[in-house]
Amino acid sequence: MLSDDVYRSRLLATIESLRYFVPSVADVAHSEEESDTGYWKLSMVARTAGACPIELILHSTQRYDVMIGTETYEDREIASLDMFVPLIEAITAGRIVERTWYRVTTGSRIARETLVTLGTGKIWQDGSGLSAVRGLEDALRWEDRHFLPYRR
Repeated sequence: MLSDDVYRSRLLATIESLRYFVPSVADVAHSEEESDTGYWKLSMVARTAGACPIELILHSTQRYDVMIGTETYEDREIASLDMFVPLIEAITAGRIVERTWYRVTTGSRIARETLVTLGTGKIWQDGSGLSAVRGLEDALRWEDRHFLPYRR
């Protein structure tokens, strides 16, 4: 973890970078910003049907919450503030997949994950129930939901 002063300084720089990015998609997305003592929030919804909505909340506690598509990931540790601008850029570019895992035998859903391919080729990934998937891939099938870019 970073010291509070260092984190606060980098957090403010990240927020300014995100504020700089938002106007680049203002013609194709509706965005809202909100802040209070302990957090800063950005919500974006594309005007294009089939594009992925996002809500990002950066907390002063070096934690974040993010809602991407239909999935919400709360109270995640911020490993690096440098990940948020590329994450938002990738989502607005449509480089996102929601993957749902099912048992082949019963068809029951056992896990869902979100995969966002960043501009560097790295993948941001989070999900629920993924521990049940590891080692059982042969007994499972998955369905991917792809999203459109904000600008078409």
